[in-house]
Amino acid sequence: MLPGARTLRLEREGATRAVLVLHGFTGYVGEMRFLAEYLHQEGFSVLAPRLPGHGTNNRDFRASGSGDWWRASVEAYLELASRYDQVMVTGLSMGGVLSALLASRFPLARAALLAPALDISNPLVPLTPFLRYLVPPLRKPEKEPDQDPEREYLAREYWNWQWPRETAELYRLVRLGRRALGKITCPTLTVVSAQDDTVPLAVARRIERSIAASERQTLTLEESGHVITDGPDRERVARAVAEWFLR
Repeated sequence: MLPGARTLRLEREGATRAVLVLHGFTGYVGEMRFLAEYLHQEGFSVLAPRLPGHGTNNRDFRASGSGDWWRASVEAYLELASRYDQVMVTGLSMGGVLSALLASRFPLARAALLAPALDISNPLVPLTPFLRYLVPPLRKPEKEPDQDPEREYLAREYWNWQWPRETAELYRLVRLGRRALGKITCPTLTVVSAQDDTVPLAVARRIERSIAASERQTLTLEESGHVITDGPDRERVARAVAEWFLR
C-alpha cells in the first residue's frame, strides 16, 4: 500500500465535531490530505478512509465494487457517530456521491459535495452496465511520467486505463445518489469547477433542483480541473468547506 493512500486519522482532543472525508474513484487519500489537515487545524477531528481497492494495485481494484465502497463509507460514518456529537461529511467525485448517499440516510450535521459525480461528462458511462460484459480494461495513450513516484505508480496501476466493469459499479452509485437527493435535508454546499472535464457544471443545477435541504449553496471555481482538492484552488476549497462546517 502506498504511504499516501493509507487511511488518515487526525484526532482533536476535546472535539465534539468530526468530519468524514471521502476520496474519489481511482483516487487516493493523498488527494484529500490538504483539506483534511485544514479542517483539523480549524478544530475538527477528521477521518479520511482508504476505500477498498484503492491505493494498492489494480488487481485489488478489479476485485472491489460499489458495495465495498459504500460499506466502507458507512462504517467510517458509524465510527465517528459513536464518538462525536456532530458528524459532517465531504467527498470528491465518487466521494461526493457517497457523501450524498450518507446525507440521505443518516442525521449528518452538514455536507459538502466537491465535484460530485452525480453527472459525468463521458457519454459512454451510462453504457457501462452493458459494456462491462463485452469490453476488457483498455490502456489509455501514454502520458509524460509524473515526477512524484506515488502518482507515477497510481498512473501505472489505475489512471492509464479505462475500467468498464468498475465504471459500471461507479454508475450504480451515481444512479442511487441521484434518487437520494430528495431525501437530503442537512445544509449542503456544492463546489464545482468550470475547468472540470469529468463532472459538468450542470451537476450543480441538478442538486439545486432536487435537494430537499432548505439551506444550500453553490461555489463555482474557474481554474481547477476535476481534483479540486489538490489543484490551484485547493486552499479556497478548504476554506469554503471549513466555513460551511463552522456555521
